[in-house]
Amino acid sequence: MLRHVNFLSVIALIFIVSVKMNAKESKSPDYTEYVAEVTSSFLKQTYKEYGFECGASGGQMPYDIEEISIQLVAYRSATIEQARELEITLTERFAEIINTHEKIRPFLREYPFPPSRVDVAISFKNPKRKKKVPMADDEVAFVFQAKNKIFYRAKNPSSPYVFKAISDEPYEEAREIVYKNALKKPQQEPKNL
Repeated sequence: MLRHVNFLSVIALIFIVSVKMNAKESKSPDYTEYVAEVTSSFLKQTYKEYGFECGASGGQMPYDIEEISIQLVAYRSATIEQARELEITLTERFAEIINTHEKIRPFLREYPFPPSRVDVAISFKNPKRKKKVPMADDEVAFVFQAKNKIFYRAKNPSSPYVFKAISDEPYEEAREIVYKNALKKPQQEPKNL
């Protein structure tokens, strides 16, 4: 009888501990709310200015905010120059939004949060959403940043689900090009690309 009581006590203890651990694991840290706030703010601005939609969002946040990621969908075509300008402009803007949000600061892996920890990817799709018009060979279908480099991908004619590499460049070089080009543009030119 005592053996059964001890066994049931151990089972009950294991159950209680697992429920407590599961409850603790399922509770989101406070900073996920702040990540949602900065992401929402960025998406609203991006949609208002460019008409880009959110394809996905996330990041790396096991114990603190290591990286925040967002994938945008642009129903338009883009050259490498246009994709570069959008990637740099939007990455820098998202980093600025994150760094000016005071409540998120204590949870950032580093402050100021650098553009290398802000992962903005842009997928360019045919503006005629329903038509299957192929993109030109020099048109960028996908641009993203990884390991301080920007990568440009085009549709692969032999496989519709695989991109082909068309170019890549260091983030800082791309940033310099964008800022130099911005200085050359007349001030009255609209920001929409």
